[in-house]
Amino acid sequence: MGNTVFALDRDGKNRMIQIDVTEYMFKLALLQRKYDQVISMIKSSNLCGSAIISYLQQKGFPEVALHFVKDERTRFNLAVQCGNIEVALQSAHELDDKDTWYKLGVEALRQGNLQIVEFSYQKNKAYERLSFLYLITGNLDKLRKMLKMAEMRGDVMGCFHNALFLGDVKEQVKILEEAGQLPLAYVAAATHSLHAEAERISAALEGNIPQLPPQSQLLLPPTPILKV
Repeated sequence: MGNTVFALDRDGKNRMIQIDVTEYMFKLALLQRKYDQVISMIKSSNLCGSAIISYLQQKGFPEVALHFVKDERTRFNLAVQCGNIEVALQSAHELDDKDTWYKLGVEALRQGNLQIVEFSYQKNKAYERLSFLYLITGNLDKLRKMLKMAEMRGDVMGCFHNALFLGDVKEQVKILEEAGQLPLAYVAAATHSLHAEAERISAALEGNIPQLPPQSQLLLPPTPILKV
């Protein structure tokens, strides 16, 4: 009854044994999904320790386990597990390491929280992922900024990828030309009818001009799939 067990010992004497019912009452309330009672017990009792946290994880209640945990690494993992992106972001700020920002970016992308995805990529200096994010969200202004940043870093491939995402053929030709890839620069210029650039590069090639396929072969329509 309550916190007392009434029993008979081997001598037939009555015994009253005081016990702590907190843990099993907590587990019972959890299984009955009485979350108000669960939170109240967390705040008013000394329930803690790895055993309770492990139990909550095994039973599929990581969001409840968050109330017990003070270690930021564990809090972050639990927050990601239960999809609590705000708590995960708070813990990521405290941990501030590459792996944590990567995991946060993955979870934020899964939830469609593009603002946190962008922030995570920025913190992790994941420039290629950031450029692709701006591409699929149509943010051309930030793509141009990524192009400038790639130029400042001396990242030739980063420059070319961003120019490609922007559809800026002149910039692509310029990057290839500056990188010493004159045949590729000529092909890009000639294919896109940039005659002035193509003539300038052909002069630098001194007659070693790549042969382009006929225009009809450059824009072939996709082969239709025939169903029998």
